[in-house]
Amino acid sequence: MSLLNKLWNLVSGDDKNATVGNSSSQNTSNSNIINTTDGLVYKFNESLPEGQLLKQIITEKNQVYQEVGYQGFKYSLVTAYNEVKEGDLDAKKKLIFHMIEERIALEKVIKFHRNSNRYDWKKINKIDKTNRDFDELLALLIRGKQSFSDADYVRLFDLYRNPISYQGFAAWPIGFSLVSVDNYIKKNGLSDELKSFLEQMKNWSEFTPKYRGWGADVEKAKKKIQKILNDNGDTKEVGELKFSFNSGPIGIRMNLDLQKIDPEIKNAFVEILHLCAQASSSNPTKKFLSEVNTHIDKISIDKYKQQVSQWLEYFLETEPEEREHQYGYTYRTFGDAQNLKILRALVWTFVRFHDSSTLQLIGKVANKGYKKIPGVGPTSAVIGNAAVYTLANSKGLEGVSQLTKLKMKVTKPSIKKTIDKHLTKLSEKRNLTISQIEEMAVPDFGLSDGEVTKEFGDFKLNFKITGIGKTEMVWIKPDGGTQKSVPSAVKDSKTLNDKLKKFKKDTAEIKKVISAHRDRIDNSYLEQRVWDLDSIQKYYFNHGLISFLAKRLIWEVYENDKLSATVYWSSDSWKDVKDKPVDFSKLKDPQFKLWHPISNSIEEVMAWRDVIMNHEIVQPFKQAFREIYVLTDAELNTKTYSNRMAAHVLKQHQFNALAGLRGWKFTLMGAWDHGFDGIA
Repeated sequence: MSLLNKLWNLVSGDDKNATVGNSSSQNTSNSNIINTTDGLVYKFNESLPEGQLLKQIITEKNQVYQEVGYQGFKYSLVTAYNEVKEGDLDAKKKLIFHMIEERIALEKVIKFHRNSNRYDWKKINKIDKTNRDFDELLALLIRGKQSFSDADYVRLFDLYRNPISYQGFAAWPIGFSLVSVDNYIKKNGLSDELKSFLEQMKNWSEFTPKYRGWGADVEKAKKKIQKILNDNGDTKEVGELKFSFNSGPIGIRMNLDLQKIDPEIKNAFVEILHLCAQASSSNPTKKFLSEVNTHIDKISIDKYKQQVSQWLEYFLETEPEEREHQYGYTYRTFGDAQNLKILRALVWTFVRFHDSSTLQLIGKVANKGYKKIPGVGPTSAVIGNAAVYTLANSKGLEGVSQLTKLKMKVTKPSIKKTIDKHLTKLSEKRNLTISQIEEMAVPDFGLSDGEVTKEFGDFKLNFKITGIGKTEMVWIKPDGGTQKSVPSAVKDSKTLNDKLKKFKKDTAEIKKVISAHRDRIDNSYLEQRVWDLDSIQKYYFNHGLISFLAKRLIWEVYENDKLSATVYWSSDSWKDVKDKPVDFSKLKDPQFKLWHPISNSIEEVMAWRDVIMNHEIVQPFKQAFREIYVLTDAELNTKTYSNRMAAHVLKQHQFNALAGLRGWKFTLMGAWDHGFDGIA
């Protein structure tokens, strides 16, 4: 009998073995599993037309899969599936319910086997494959057209309450089934029977997932039920929405904060958290950001920013936990994975905020996300990547400044590559190089030559940079005297005290920024960077922050590709190695490069070292006293190798860390496959 004839008999009732409604479950028992030498094998219930159809689809599916392989397989290549999909809807309905009931019965047998002392995963491997086949086919059939009635939908969801894996309710195609319900209601209207069932269904305990890791779809389904009821009822109110973070040091604190949120805005917060729990893409979608922004507007920007910033501070404050494994060893872990994914999405929501304090916070979050936990890896790469995305997509150049600072800190090549990828996109938008956009993004913090004086009532606070990562603050009294401690007049005034706190945050940021840009300028040697007069003056010599670095370095000035002068800053003017003033502003088109000892004679290098020593100039990085290794005649002759460093012992892990800071690549060496092929 052909497949189509079986379908016709199944619908018309001519098949003597055909069953209606729930009777097929009576034929489902443990006898559907055969215990063979290869393991437990599912036996299709061929006494029913539904069982015969199911066997034909799965058998043909396996044959096609073997022919085309994983990459080329599609269910559309399975003829039996296509005939059922496009065939009679009542026949498809009977097949769907038969599959569900068989799937539930299978799970009971497998659960019994797993709980027994004779558990052997190899034994149930074939059954697990059958389960996957059933689950995949069920999801596909549910998505298509149906001839379900109100009673059929009630029966369908009641069957879904039977768990078929550790995921429980979430393992069933709930979302697709609710889309089918929605389409049915749009066509036929919402009956009292189905409405009553949906009202009860949304309160099922199954919609509160035991583990949030696979609960996002269930939460989305619950919201879908509420939307169906809202769209087909008089009320639009949904009452108080609920959300709960998973346990853990971060989750516990966030749950307490969530309980304290003003009831008037709590639902909007919960809506955002549900959206964050459901976000699964590597970057936020336009739809996600649009929906989140709608809820943020209901909360108010200030309240939302304040609360989420507090949650991000929890992330910054939390340290990895050391736990003991059941097998006796200890390991480190950081927070709950799903909580971190929600925090990742919350970081994305900050992409609409462009103020300095927010971007500094996101910069700290990125740094913490990429911070390495020994023996584990990054604290949370997903949060680090989200922070990088947010900084790269912020308006203005403050975000770029934070990215530059981050790039100078991280050593892992893949993270540097991620940051460079975003910087490349930004530079292409502005038709600039990455180096140019990094220079433009450096904030000056109101400094002039690394120094600034702020007024605090009758007192003044003088701040200046004294070295890389070093600063000095001195209070100037009304009578002109100085003191290092904070004046009581400033402490007692809330306005002045708040102003001082903000200024101290800026000074802490200055220390980090100047260290990062010291490394950036040092790395410009690798690019063989050349600057024109306007750029060097605007972004280096006259820049409030960078001038502290630039005026402690030696520069070469070129005109028409010819070296015109080599200069350094002395007191209030540029001078050459013989301390003679140099006025390069008179040159027509001067070009500037960093001086490097490798391209100069020994005599000139020694002369510049004398200048640096005599004027007590502390250079931000080694320049005049930079170690250089000029190729020897022997190395020029051998061409492909050098014995200069032969027999020297290298601490490779330390070297690897240093190489990462310099942007070099190195593979660790050891006693494993290709472990002796490491190349720097």
